[in-house]
Amino acid sequence: MKIEDILKTTQMIKSSNIYEVIKDYNLNVVYSEMLNNKKFDATLSGNIILIKTDLMPEYERFVLFHELGHYLLHQESDAKFSFYLSKYKNRIENEANAFSFLCLTKDIDLTNMNIIKLSVQLGIPEKIAIKIYDYLLLNQYCLTC
Repeated sequence: MKIEDILKTTQMIKSSNIYEVIKDYNLNVVYSEMLNNKKFDATLSGNIILIKTDLMPEYERFVLFHELGHYLLHQESDAKFSFYLSKYKNRIENEANAFSFLCLTKDIDLTNMNIIKLSVQLGIPEKIAIKIYDYLLLNQYCLTC
């Protein structure tokens, strides 16, 4: 998928409030303590996002936007997506991570911003923030345009 397609999809998102956006798309969030000891933080199946109960609020927002990214960008594949921290390198995860970052920063002027530092402040783990930054640069997304 091209970065332009991800940007076009993020432009459909009218709010950086993930909980409002989830309602707009008729998605349901189910909090599950059973996931708390699993390697992944959330999973998407149909219109249900199953998510851990013990995530920090900022990181939860990132994960929910990430799963929304799978729903909007990859729904034609009809597959279940789980956000495995150990597998964030693959293309589909990078696209969902970039989508989440772009949604979280849609109301922020990124000019002269330290993107990695901002990402961490938004609750994105530094390891993933670096990958998002690299992905956006690799796909020639101008972070300060």
